[in-house]
Amino acid sequence: MSPAKRQFALMLRELRERVKDVSVEELAGRIHVRRSSLSGYLLANRLPDLEIARSLYDEVHKQVALESGSMPFSREQLESAHRAAQVRLCNSCPARTAGSVQCSEGAPAGSPKPAAADSRGEGEPQIDPSIGAVVAQDNLPVPYPEGDRQPDAAVPWAATSELLGQLEGGRAGDARIILLHVGTRLAIEEIPAAVDSCRAVGLNDAANAILNYAASRASKDVLHLARLLVSAGRQSDAETLLKAAATD
Repeated sequence: MSPAKRQFALMLRELRERVKDVSVEELAGRIHVRRSSLSGYLLANRLPDLEIARSLYDEVHKQVALESGSMPFSREQLESAHRAAQVRLCNSCPARTAGSVQCSEGAPAGSPKPAAADSRGEGEPQIDPSIGAVVAQDNLPVPYPEGDRQPDAAVPWAATSELLGQLEGGRAGDARIILLHVGTRLAIEEIPAAVDSCRAVGLNDAANAILNYAASRASKDVLHLARLLVSAGRQSDAETLLKAAATD
């Protein structure tokens, strides 16, 4: 998966997160696609037609306007990201990391390559820069939306040492994907260790982000996690979790 395609899927998820009260099935119905299709777009399994992407943006924009909220990016930025996501990496391109050159797949050998695009991509959703930036990974999926989780899905959480080794500037979106996935899909029993690992190496904002994402889970899971944190002597983390859950 190219960084541009992953970036576009992340933008679609940003739109999805703006209408949390609307189920995936209902949202899919509003833009006249199947629920499975919309889930595939959000997971970066497939790239939607531009008109579908526009319809999703417009539908979310209408809902956000009713709630006097704001959009994470403009329609034009979404269209620009869609164009970039359509460009594939050919077999002669460098490893698919941030800043790798994109060109038309199957370009003749020796053809001049276009200049590398800005690795952040126009319109990339922003997070606290102190969380750090993670280089794109081929095996890093976009997390499942609420209601689409599969209990047998593999958890892509990497060891903290590996995470630290991949921290580079310009890929804050991928850092957010990892933290969101850990908070919403990692087994409850494993989250305290992930939080502790982040704290141990000074990634306090990343640890707080995990707890804030975990606060959106079912109430019984939040309470279970809070008990585990208290048992592990992480009283302040338990308070952070419960405070976030109370304001969610």
